[in-house]
Amino acid sequence: MIRFFDNSRAVILYLTLSLLYSKNTCGVVPELLMFLEPDDVLRILDIYGGKVLKVPAKEDFMKELRTVLYYYLSRCTELPKKEIDEIMEMDGNEARGLEERIAVWFRFLRENNLQLPEKLFKSDTEMIKKINSEIYKGGD
Repeated sequence: MIRFFDNSRAVILYLTLSLLYSKNTCGVVPELLMFLEPDDVLRILDIYGGKVLKVPAKEDFMKELRTVLYYYLSRCTELPKKEIDEIMEMDGNEARGLEERIAVWFRFLRENNLQLPEKLFKSDTEMIKKINSEIYKGGD
């Protein structure tokens, strides 16, 4: 937090967003800027300026993180299903629910012609290769 306020450019950005927030003309909480560099703030404004940006609840984030972890274990490792169930501390019903969430996610991406960021596809990780293959080659 100190590094943020040691930077006069950052202070100006903070005060500007605080002013906008006080007028209810944007929903950006100025305190978030304490975690970002000024250039990061400007990039966010370039991408999301004028749009509504909804930050997920931590519980929702953790639920989908669990889905991604399940995807990784089930598609990118050679672990047997029983071992995956033990690692994830789940039963078959939850596994089916996770599979359905993955299918819905991939369908949403395809139907809306959405792409994962190009930088991800430059990654050499097995998971990104599998996701790319499943989403954009029609499988789920």
